[in-house]
Amino acid sequence: MRTERPTRSNFDAIRDHLFDRIHKSGEEVKNNFANILRTAIETEAWTHFTDAEGKPFRNLVEWLHGTYPHGASMGQGKHALNYDDVLQLTEAAADVHRVLKGESPYEPERKGGAR
Repeated sequence: MRTERPTRSNFDAIRDHLFDRIHKSGEEVKNNFANILRTAIETEAWTHFTDAEGKPFRNLVEWLHGTYPHGASMGQGKHALNYDDVLQLTEAAADVHRVLKGESPYEPERKGGAR
C-alpha cells in the first residue's frame, strides 16, 4: 500500500510511459503496458490533466485518446496502438481490461464505429 501521494512529475511519467508504449512497436516495449495502465487507474492519473481546451478528461480512455502532452495520443499516428489493440494487450490483466471495456469509446448503436 502506498503511503506517499503521487506528485505532478509522477503523473507526467505515467503519461509519458503510456505514450512511449502506444507509439513504439515491439513486444519488449509493450511488455509492461498493462502494469502502467494499472498504475494510471489506481492513481486516477487522467484527473490530473486537461485537454487542449482546458477541460478535464472524463475517464481513462478519453485521456488515453487525448493529444500529447495532455493525453497519450492513443490511435493517433500510423504505428500507434488503437483502442482494440490496447484491449488485446490487456486481456491477461483482467482488472485493467475490465476498466478499459467499461469506458469504451464506441457508441453501442454503432457496433464498432468510433465516436
